[in-house]
Amino acid sequence: IPCGGKEMDSDEFLDDSFEESLREIETSDVVYSTPPSATKRQQDAPLFACVQDVEELHDCSKEGPVGRGLLSSIIHLTDPCPNQFTDPITSLFGHKVVVYQAFSRDLSQNFLLFRYQLNSLINCADSGQANAIISHSNTFLSILECFVHRQLACHSQQQQQPHPLVVRIAADLVVHLMRVWSQMDLLPTDIPARSLQRAPGRDLLHLTLHLHWTTVAVLYRMSQLLGPSALLEHVRMLCKSLLRSAAARYNQWAKSDMPLTQKTFFVCSCIREVWLLVLYVMDTCALASNTLDFWSIVTHILSDILSHHVLSCMEDQSLAVKIHDPVGYVWWVLVALCLLYSYSEDGRSNSMALLKPCWTFLQDHLLPSTLHQDVTEQQLRTYMSPYLFLVHHWPVAVDHIVLAWDHFHKHMSDSFHVVGRGIQEWLVEHPTPQQWVHHIKGLCSTADGRGHGGVATSYDHFLCSLASTLTRSHDPQYVWKQLRGRFYSKIHSKWLEGLGWTGVRNFISLLLVLAWSGDTAEISQKSVTHLSVLGLCAPKDKTTVLVWKGMLALLMVCEEKSVSFCSIVEKIGPSVSSMTQGFLSGSEDKQLCWEVICLLLDASLELLQGSGGVTMGSGLLLGSCLGNLITLLQGHELVRVLQCVEGVAMELCSQLDVLQRQGSVEVHQQSESARGYCRIFLQSCVPALLVKTKLPIPPPQLAASAAVVTSLACKCSSLSGINSSSLADALFEEYALRDTTVASLACSYICHMGGGADVTRQLLRQSEGVQWKVAHTWFRAVLQMHSTPSCVNTVQELSEVLIDLPAISTLLQSSDCHSRDSLSVLCALLSSMNTVFLATGNPHEAMSWRDKMATLLGDLLSYMEPALSGSAPGDSLKQCYCVASYLVELCPKVIYGKAQTARWCVLPQLVDRLFFPVHSTSKPIVQGVSVCTHLHLHQFLAGLLQLDPHEDGFIKRKVQRLFSQYFLACVQPKQPVAAGLSSNPFMLLLRPCMDHQEPSPEVCERLLHVLMIVTSGFLVLPQQPISLLPTIKFLRQVIDRIRSGSLLVRCLPVVLGSLLSCHLACEVCSHQSEPHGIRRLVMDILRMLLAAYKQYPDALPQDSLQPLLRDFIANNIKQFGGTVFKTLQLLSELHSYLVASVLQDACQLVERHEVRAGMAGGLRAAYEALVLQVKNMEASDR
Repeated sequence: IPCGGKEMDSDEFLDDSFEESLREIETSDVVYSTPPSATKRQQDAPLFACVQDVEELHDCSKEGPVGRGLLSSIIHLTDPCPNQFTDPITSLFGHKVVVYQAFSRDLSQNFLLFRYQLNSLINCADSGQANAIISHSNTFLSILECFVHRQLACHSQQQQQPHPLVVRIAADLVVHLMRVWSQMDLLPTDIPARSLQRAPGRDLLHLTLHLHWTTVAVLYRMSQLLGPSALLEHVRMLCKSLLRSAAARYNQWAKSDMPLTQKTFFVCSCIREVWLLVLYVMDTCALASNTLDFWSIVTHILSDILSHHVLSCMEDQSLAVKIHDPVGYVWWVLVALCLLYSYSEDGRSNSMALLKPCWTFLQDHLLPSTLHQDVTEQQLRTYMSPYLFLVHHWPVAVDHIVLAWDHFHKHMSDSFHVVGRGIQEWLVEHPTPQQWVHHIKGLCSTADGRGHGGVATSYDHFLCSLASTLTRSHDPQYVWKQLRGRFYSKIHSKWLEGLGWTGVRNFISLLLVLAWSGDTAEISQKSVTHLSVLGLCAPKDKTTVLVWKGMLALLMVCEEKSVSFCSIVEKIGPSVSSMTQGFLSGSEDKQLCWEVICLLLDASLELLQGSGGVTMGSGLLLGSCLGNLITLLQGHELVRVLQCVEGVAMELCSQLDVLQRQGSVEVHQQSESARGYCRIFLQSCVPALLVKTKLPIPPPQLAASAAVVTSLACKCSSLSGINSSSLADALFEEYALRDTTVASLACSYICHMGGGADVTRQLLRQSEGVQWKVAHTWFRAVLQMHSTPSCVNTVQELSEVLIDLPAISTLLQSSDCHSRDSLSVLCALLSSMNTVFLATGNPHEAMSWRDKMATLLGDLLSYMEPALSGSAPGDSLKQCYCVASYLVELCPKVIYGKAQTARWCVLPQLVDRLFFPVHSTSKPIVQGVSVCTHLHLHQFLAGLLQLDPHEDGFIKRKVQRLFSQYFLACVQPKQPVAAGLSSNPFMLLLRPCMDHQEPSPEVCERLLHVLMIVTSGFLVLPQQPISLLPTIKFLRQVIDRIRSGSLLVRCLPVVLGSLLSCHLACEVCSHQSEPHGIRRLVMDILRMLLAAYKQYPDALPQDSLQPLLRDFIANNIKQFGGTVFKTLQLLSELHSYLVASVLQDACQLVERHEVRAGMAGGLRAAYEALVLQVKNMEASDR
């Protein structure tokens, strides 16, 4: 027998004493393969390298027995410690012994000593002594395992039968090991409290584990020699001991909410390595000798636990541990032990490894106990979490799913609520079908129960296990065929009708899980029948909304799985129509129907935005209700539908853009669906949108929706089979160009068109006529604009769109408009049109520009009528006056002609409607008209005066009528019209004459014409003083502000006669009736005019003023006599030469009057006084 490299006869070791054997070995030439010092160091090292806080899928420590390859050496029957313990003499428990003799002849004594050492260790309080005992014990066990292996290996190499002595030694070893093990039959149940708190691996626990490791190793190595019964018995007792220790810890955690899969089964890595030893040894023995494998041993123990709720290792029941929750404990053990199969022999973990199952035990014993009727929801949640974990990690099976379905279909209407927790945990209605699908996807993608813990219900865990079973199979349809009969057999009409709201929700979740994980097409078709029974067709209560959410969620599942659901939509089409009609008819279930309609709209958009792209089914779903909803709805309901229309159209446009950028194959495949969807969508919504322009107050959303649909129709023109260009033209014509469309709607629509894609902008620029029609819409919007920010911003955006149109942009190039403000653009456009019109010499071209003006203005008066009648917002009236004033001031010759019936001739109508409104008791003037007329009168007068009133009697009458109606009211500051206003419109009219040193001829003519009207109409005597004084003051202000001297001179012939007559009236009236200061004002005016005349004598033709003076004398001498010459005396003080030039004519008039009247004293005296004063003034001037 080999021992230390030397062969010796067995009888020699059996008969000689220890001393003799020692002397013989000491005198022999034995070569030791390992130095004694090194051997000693290795003997001192513990077997286990303990690691606390074990992670279940963490590699074993390389310092432990598995990591060092000891497990692999046991399984493959190799030397556990090669090149170690080869010294034939060693030290055991402080004595030097011969190895072979110690484990043969002295086996009983050494085991007795080992047992004594163990007993001493249990009662030892000295740390140093305990360390020595453990060190000696570890050495003893290590040498024992090596000794057994080398004895058996010798005979295996020589291919001979075992020596009887070896057989006897092996049998004795088993007996002695069992005796030692019976002394340490139990692992401490309060681990690590019973630990001596020494270095890792140097306490009673790890010594016990080392003993078990050695026992299993020795029994396994001798199993071929003695049979596996002893090994099987010891492994069974070891498993019970390990499970008993774990049961004590589980009882401490039983009342906590921590999920079972998160409770640590292995208190340290050493226990896990012992379990790995048991697993590999028993599974290897089972393959070799057809004995029980690891799962058979463990499940037999677990079955007893489920039956008796007690776990003991020996016959003594006093040492048994009662388990408080045996079902949960068994689940916990299964999860922990099944993970051992993810480890290789060298301790490496593989999380992707397919673990060896024990489905039979789970289906026959554990699941029936789990799904028992006395189990609470809290317990069931605890149990279902490890169940889901095992379903995911074990190979696919279906019987356990059938068992679970048998339980849950009976409790489908249960809330699965845990008493004591918030009711909101289970009263959760998925807000949208999309979120419901997201929840189902989360269930189906759950790898195990760790993520759910105590939050997910037991029913959720069942759904997860069902999804895992279907998805992990290589052939889900085959698995579903095995389950289909068992599922559908329990789903019938009576059962469905008995479901409450919660039951319906749970059942729909089941259908969604099946559709997501199994045969989507078959399950979705079958689900329509089930949901129809639950209330899909007719509104009942809130359950109807829930059923529709489930139906739409099912369609989303089909869309994500790329399964066509056109047939499903066709089946539910009547139900959609029923819901639509139910809402429109105002039935008692109107609110429920509206909720369903909102779900349909949102789901249609979500289906389109999903990963499946454009599908025909989603188009059919939306088209089944869209047309009626747009046509018949109003208010916020219409806005809700239009938001969906806009979203769908935008998404379709985006999808079409993507298709154009992709390859030809994909474009061809997707274009079929896109063509069908677009055709259905456009045919259903375009006719309805065309009708909505008749709304008196259209919602803002209508313009945006119509613009996006127009853009979609333009893009679809590239798809064959869709006549979308005509639909786009119809929408554009109705929304952008038609006069019956509300201006704000048309304006917003064009803004969206101008800011949209190239195809929509092209609609705006397709021809010059269309561009001018767009300009007309813009003009109508500017005319009807009010001061709300949204309206102002919309018109502003439209102005920017207008400027970009080629026809308008070309026209505005001649203007110096740099502002994008709407009124600034209007002024620039009108001014440019007037400039081009005046420069046109061809009558036909002039008429074409008037036609463009007619297109721009449209039915102007009808657009203004709401503001003028008071039915529009208050500030709309000011806007109408402002726009009309710019129109009359900037291009009067374009909008006026002799043919006043022409559609472009709007000036007469504007003047009459805005400044001469007809009022009565039944139709009073709108408040604010007087203020608007005062603000914009000067612009109208400026435009009218450009039309040459001297030649056109109609214009002359209009101007005179405006003066007669508004002049005195505007120049008298105490009048209500002018109260609070800082500017006089007639002064504003003449401002261009006053602000320039050299005003233009047109401006000069305007001034002279105004002065002529004022003097001829308001300085004609006799005149009331109260009217005379404001007029004189007005003239004084005008003359005083004129900066051009030549222009002042030209004003002199116009006002001279009237001023002299005014002064004459003051001379003949009483002092009390004379207006205060009127003489001074008249003289100031004359002084300024005559001073300018002296400075610029050439500004007037020679002798142009003398006729005026002669007429003044001739017209007044008969009535006022010599008083006329008193007025001329004052005039001579200002300009004596002017008066001297008419003295001869005055003398003749005096003589003629003396002959006729027969009295010459007073008149002659006044004349002579005038002559004398003139001579004196001339003398002084010289």
